[in-house]
Amino acid sequence: MIESSEPQKPSAQVRLERLLAASLMLATEVSLERVLQKVTEIAVDLIDARYAALGVLAQDGRTLESFTTTGMTAEERQRIGAPPSFCVLPRAYIALVKRSASPN
Repeated sequence: MIESSEPQKPSAQVRLERLLAASLMLATEVSLERVLQKVTEIAVDLIDARYAALGVLAQDGRTLESFTTTGMTAEERQRIGAPPSFCVLPRAYIALVKRSASPN
């Protein structure tokens, strides 16, 4: 029997169960900063990534209000430098995100 050196990836069912548990955990958080941090941590876990980053658009729709990362040491963050201060996503995508978030 030949053994693979790569770890076995979780099944879709296992990932779905982990996502459900994560969503329940997020519902109990009261701090936006902590929720954003947890979202990046959950993303890393669910897709088996090394890093994750999440930017939140400011009211102007072009700059970032916050930038949260997971998977980097403080030294790595320092080497990268300041987080992006503006959003480079296409305007159509930003408009879609804004529309999706509107209460109407």
